[in-house]
Amino acid sequence: MVQGDSHNSLSHFADGDAELVERQLDKIILSPHFKTAKKIQTFLQYILRKSLAGDADKLKQYTIAVEALGFPADFDTDTNPVIRIIAGRVRKRLADYYENEGVNDDLLISIPKGSYSPTFELNRRNKKLRNKEEGDSHSVPPKLAVLCYSDETQDLESNR
Repeated sequence: MVQGDSHNSLSHFADGDAELVERQLDKIILSPHFKTAKKIQTFLQYILRKSLAGDADKLKQYTIAVEALGFPADFDTDTNPVIRIIAGRVRKRLADYYENEGVNDDLLISIPKGSYSPTFELNRRNKKLRNKEEGDSHSVPPKLAVLCYSDETQDLESNR
């Protein structure tokens, strides 16, 4: 199962977790951050589905370029940085997505720099919001702060 306090490889997930990832992928792909970016969609779908299949260790620049994005078999990762560029764009769009419409999603998907293998984490913020709505006895009530302001241009009596 997906753990809330650690990142996970999908090869260790139960079927219900794979369904959660597929639902999250669908939400992300349909979002304004991804909707019109076909290569970025394809990249994300490919790495997630490879991970679901237990093949996260096979996620290399060359295989992503040739198998997912249709580059020719003579694609050279040493001279063509396109996969690294697309990965950077996917990371940026995922961050933007989770800062906006995905802020309350149950599952957070990320791609750590230096890797093409995605990580997954339950959204702790979402859990906190749900606990607050359910009246969790452990939630902290809001605090009130009072700031005093003194206008030095007026006399002492006016400032009271």
